[in-house]
Amino acid sequence: MTKDANDPLVIELMDRLREWARRERGRPAQLARDLGVKPSAVADWMAGRTCPSLPKALRIQQTLAKARRTQTHDRRRISSQEPGNTG
Repeated sequence: MTKDANDPLVIELMDRLREWARRERGRPAQLARDLGVKPSAVADWMAGRTCPSLPKALRIQQTLAKARRTQTHDRRRISSQEPGNTG
């Protein structure tokens, strides 16, 4: 992965990050803490002004994958608890 904001892989990752941030309402600050960067760095990535380093990009992907797994697990748990659901 290059540090070029026009790289398709960077664009896709940042699109996924923006979508995740929208769903989580303000979690970019938590992501910044988790990655050990300033919130302004995350804001710059999301705005396309700069790109994360490769190690940070990999950590972002791991974070997004973990959030997706958690969301899927939560949906399954909720649907199994709905009245009339036999399992």
